[in-house]
Amino acid sequence: EKMAASIGPPPVEAYNTVIRSYAEVGDIDSASKWLARLQAEAQPDFDSYQAVLDAYASNGDAKKVDDIWKELTAAGFTATDQTYCSMLRAHCVAKDAENVQVWVSRFEWEGIQFNWLAFSELVRFYLEQGELSKALTLSEEMAMTDLFDIGTGLWLEQLQAAQRAGETSHLEKVAAAMVRHGYPLNAEAKRITSR
Repeated sequence: EKMAASIGPPPVEAYNTVIRSYAEVGDIDSASKWLARLQAEAQPDFDSYQAVLDAYASNGDAKKVDDIWKELTAAGFTATDQTYCSMLRAHCVAKDAENVQVWVSRFEWEGIQFNWLAFSELVRFYLEQGELSKALTLSEEMAMTDLFDIGTGLWLEQLQAAQRAGETSHLEKVAAAMVRHGYPLNAEAKRITSR
């Protein structure tokens, strides 16, 4: 406070460091307060908004994410693929089926690329909704790209969901897809598929 009074407000990058630090440890209230302070004292940049948006997305606070989206666009910033991914993640975590579909459609017609976090939340969302085939289709599509490594964990989650649903034929499809895309069945996958 004393330093700011003598030399002026800190640069936006300093605010962003504080905002992102709070956001990364899950203290979203403090991150939001620092964004509000920045808005009162200077002009936030894109990273200021994105940090808070990411934090709210992780918690599935779709209302706050929508509010930050409006602020970001009203300030004249153009959303990036990361921004879209955060919007989708927030609505997946919030289990907001209507808006998940809205954002998935926007990805398709605006050519947005999934990041791993948005992809994994969407797969989990589909699994929780009982839409096992959508989860598998999305996983296969992503496995054919070089965007990121899907990892064995999401394939196992799909096997477990199919097992819980008693969907033996789907279980076999997931296991075959896993192997086809370079993920050999590990001990857990073998245990699930052998039942």
